[in-house]
Amino acid sequence: AAIGALVDHAIVVIERGLHDLSGAREQRRAQALTRIGEILPIMSMATLTSCLVFVPLIFLAGTLGLLFRSMAVAIVIALLVSQLMALLVTPVLALWLAGRVRAPVASRRQQRAQRRYGRWLVAGMRRAWLAIPVVLVLGALGWVTLRALPTAFLPRWDEGVISMPFRTQVGSSVAETTAVGRELLHVALRNPAVARASLVVGRGFSNAYATPNKGALAIVLKTNRSVGSTRTVMQQLTVAFHQAVPSLLALNATQVMVNRLGDLSGAHAPLEIYLFGSDPALLHDAGERLALALRHSGAFREVMFKSPSAGPEIALTPRAQASLYGLTPLMLSQQVEARLWGRTAGMLLHGEQILPLRVLVTTPTPAPGAVAALPLRLPDGEQVPLDQLARVRMRGVVPYVTHQNLVPYAYMWLRPRAGEGLAQAAAHARAVLAAMHFPASISSVIGGYYQQQARSFRQMAIILAAALGALLVLLGLQFSSQRAGIAAMLAIALAAPGALLALWLMHIDLDSTAFLGMLLVFAIAVNNVILIFARARQLSGGAPRVATVALAARQRLRPILMTMLADVLGFLPLAIGIGRGTDLLRPLAVAVMGGLLLSILMSLGLAPILFSALARHGRRLRVAS
Repeated sequence: AAIGALVDHAIVVIERGLHDLSGAREQRRAQALTRIGEILPIMSMATLTSCLVFVPLIFLAGTLGLLFRSMAVAIVIALLVSQLMALLVTPVLALWLAGRVRAPVASRRQQRAQRRYGRWLVAGMRRAWLAIPVVLVLGALGWVTLRALPTAFLPRWDEGVISMPFRTQVGSSVAETTAVGRELLHVALRNPAVARASLVVGRGFSNAYATPNKGALAIVLKTNRSVGSTRTVMQQLTVAFHQAVPSLLALNATQVMVNRLGDLSGAHAPLEIYLFGSDPALLHDAGERLALALRHSGAFREVMFKSPSAGPEIALTPRAQASLYGLTPLMLSQQVEARLWGRTAGMLLHGEQILPLRVLVTTPTPAPGAVAALPLRLPDGEQVPLDQLARVRMRGVVPYVTHQNLVPYAYMWLRPRAGEGLAQAAAHARAVLAAMHFPASISSVIGGYYQQQARSFRQMAIILAAALGALLVLLGLQFSSQRAGIAAMLAIALAAPGALLALWLMHIDLDSTAFLGMLLVFAIAVNNVILIFARARQLSGGAPRVATVALAARQRLRPILMTMLADVLGFLPLAIGIGRGTDLLRPLAVAVMGGLLLSILMSLGLAPILFSALARHGRRLRVAS
């Protein structure tokens, strides 16, 4: 965008300053200086207007604010620097060129094109009613394309680093989970696209409450792999892992940067369904039933019930006899803990490590069914079976008591089918939720990237509307005519269907960066209409008139075509995907290219015709009054 702005300013100044010069060297320089003096105020107004379009981006909140706030500041600074270059450096270069060479005479083909454009434009301005069906068709095209485009929060990119967390069956020990993780590690290393991999199990996640059945693989792919994209390798590894260990309770595959963005935004999956209530056990059962219904619906590629469970668990309820023997609940639990797992008796300093010392009872650990017969020592030294002092209950799977805003909840992750957007997938999830008929004590919320996307789309829609409103006011003030401001604003806004159509043709999801691309289209296209209507204001000596707008559009035909084609070609490497990291900006580049190509027709054709229609309507009102 910065290079495009600099090129735009250079093209406009050089084209205006060196076009059709005549006479001796000093005369040519004087002519160039006069023309540059005429164009620089117009360019300054266009630059300041473009900067104001990006100001609302600075106030974005959440993940979008972190991603685009710095970009908006950089674009504004680049526009201001390019304007300084246009004011200080480019005029000197233009005057130097004007003194050395004569401007080439326009070719016959160029003159013929300008005459045809002029005749076509005058014919259209005489039939200004033709602008109405054009506006309606473009508006309908934009609406249909907007409804047909799949939506996403952020674009897909190829990072080359994969994180694959997994869960074994509830009750698995660290040793069992490690053995499963090592088997998955060997499977991953057999893939030709994998360079190296590492394994983390249990509390290695820096979480003191991590369950022993939780593990994760960090996989780094080769840079010169020929297998395909990171997403293809993730799909291959997922299938291979399930074939190697069919008993996996859960398996997820994401790129590392996606995880980090999830940590920033609080969302870790395309769709997350939260069930809130007061009874954790009831929520866990309801979540399992909902996950089963979502899988049977066939509307999702993957459904993962994420509410963690632990186990097995021994629940002890002290009897009245325990208090008669002088045993408190704390003393009871301490004796059971010492019998089964031992107790920490102190610490040992080993270098920089502090190691706990655990004291174990030498008697063999009883089987789960024989825990009730575990002998406990009374204060007088007598030993009594545990079931005489407490009621013993064994539970295999125990749901975690998880809270959000002090309310217990259960949750699950959903991934849409290939080619389906988040909005369509959320509609399927709502339909399944409505068919579940949960009791009134359970409420549901749909979150994940979908929630972030909805919030970001609302913010970007407000920003786009605010930008168009600010343009309407500023253009009306600059042109001394509100009709010219309305015509210019409509022409700028109707470039958006071009961006949406380009995304649809390239099979790219509509995401936040695509919205930013449409904002860039508005900021660049505003320069075209300012060049036309500000020149018409100069020719009229006041508010633009229909004849001066037609003449100004013909005079600005060549610079507008040159600047727009330069901008479109400048975004072409991003759209093609040349270089690393371009995947993140590909939707932006495609949206900008599509919007700019349509904005050429809107600026050179629709804007003057709309102004002619509004001017005729105003004359009729004055005659009627």
